[in-house]
Parts: sequence; C-alpha cells; structure tokens
Amino acid sequence: MAAFRVVPTCLLLAALAPAGAAVAQDRYVCELGKSERVIEVVYSSPPSRVPCEVSYTKSSGVQTLWRAESEVGYCETRAREFADKQAGWGWHCAAPAEIDGRPDAADPG
Repeated sequence: MAAFRVVPTCLLLAALAPAGAAVAQDRYVCELGKSERVIEVVYSSPPSRVPCEVSYTKSSGVQTLWRAESEVGYCETRAREFADKQAGWGWHCAAPAEIDGRPDAADPG
C-alpha cells in the first residue's frame, strides 16, 4: 500500500512551476451574492517582491491593474486598497490571512 503525504499547496505549486514562472502570493477573494472576484499580487521572480503585478479576475476575464518593476510594496498596497474599494461597493473581501490561515498576514498594514 502506498503512503501519501500532505504537502502545502504553495510548496507543491512552487515545485511544479517551471523556473521563471510567476507566482501569486497576496490574494483577496471578494464575493457578492453568487459572484466572485479575485484580486491577487503576482510576483515574476519569487522570492523577490519586484517585479510584480496586480491581477483582477471576474466573470468577464482577467485584467492586470497595476505593475511595479522596482518599488517594493507597491503591488501589495494597491491590491489591499482595491479590495477595500470593492468592500465599499458592497462586496465581502476575504484578506489573505482569512483565506490561507497565515497568522502573519492577519494585519496587512
């Protein structure tokens, strides 16, 4: 009988991703009724936090809202501000800590 081991998703994805592949880190899932929108920070060269981009996914497709080549923290700030804006429009946006249980991400500020 084969033994199986549970591997955290982020480790599995990192192991399967080809070198140079972009990796999403901070992710906000916003819901309103049955609709869902996802705002995420995508890093081009992890573990470096730049370059990065803020990706926005909704039923009509995916858009890149912002990019940064050298300003660390820019994408994370923009993603958090946009999630706050969505909340102001009535959406419920779960912060990264609420999604993946990271205690260090509970306070995004």
